[in-house]
Amino acid sequence: MLRKYIVKLQDKERLSNNDFEEIVKIIADKSYDENQLSALLVLISEESLTPEGLAAFVKNILKYSSTFEDKKAMIDVCGTGGDGFKTINISTATAFICGALGVTVAKHGNRAVSSRSGSSDILDILNVPLESSIDKQQHILKNQNLSFFHAPYFHKLVGEVKTLREKLGVRTVFNILGPLLHPNLSLKYQLVGIYHKPVQSLYAETLRHLGREHALIVRGNDGLDEISITADTEIIEVKQNEIKKFSVSPEEYGFKRAPHNEITGGNPGENAEILINILNGREKGAKRDIVVLNSMFALYTSDFSDSPEKAKTIIENALDSGHIYDYFRNYIDFLKEVS
Repeated sequence: MLRKYIVKLQDKERLSNNDFEEIVKIIADKSYDENQLSALLVLISEESLTPEGLAAFVKNILKYSSTFEDKKAMIDVCGTGGDGFKTINISTATAFICGALGVTVAKHGNRAVSSRSGSSDILDILNVPLESSIDKQQHILKNQNLSFFHAPYFHKLVGEVKTLREKLGVRTVFNILGPLLHPNLSLKYQLVGIYHKPVQSLYAETLRHLGREHALIVRGNDGLDEISITADTEIIEVKQNEIKKFSVSPEEYGFKRAPHNEITGGNPGENAEILINILNGREKGAKRDIVVLNSMFALYTSDFSDSPEKAKTIIENALDSGHIYDYFRNYIDFLKEVS
């Protein structure tokens, strides 16, 4: 059933929106041949994809996902993973900071890909339950500004191809899909880190097709899927349907450039301890700096601040005053009550 799409891609033809609809239906119905699906997943690459096609692929996958629609101001901060660096959990710390400052954060995440612990791994250590109920997630968002969406709970179709992807052992289109598959179909804001440079422009155009009002797609020149403190960072900004590109350096924002070993994390327990020390203000080095830097841009992306620079002092004061840590502890207590 998938052969005609394989032939089309081999002939350098683009897949249409209808093609993606049919492909997703075949996967969902489990009516595929594994060898054909393997070939198809390899052939669907950044070279064969258009923004319209990737957006169509995403929208059709989301038809089989657990989703909701909330048009209120809300941001996701996450990366594709796969950059090969064993960093601390930067986006998880950023999510807590933004939530504490009143920004609604629906953080989409998963277990480790290239780090020693993904956001879901560290949440286990922090006793943050990974909720599978959309209703409960929305209740948490309403009361705490922050909720963590563990991707496998919401995207059953992605799980359908998990074993096949593991057998393949090579990068496929599913390696870049994660941040695009947010359960909120009306998500307004997104800060996305990518490690694979060729997809950065494709991502920007795709997020525009998916209706994001303001999004940043970031990649450190060192390959980090975050705004880097060890190198300059290339950024593509989507805002009010316009796209622009620029680069930033740590020094522009008053940070000292640091080597990678200063932002390296450990196992989930060690990363949880690092996260707590950042949130309670004890951590003063490069680990804190990279979290503050990414939080600045998250607040800018969410339109909380009209520039990253203006957000820096707000974040640092909130960390040093204990406000962020107080929020973190209250958040954990709230989840214990509702779980």
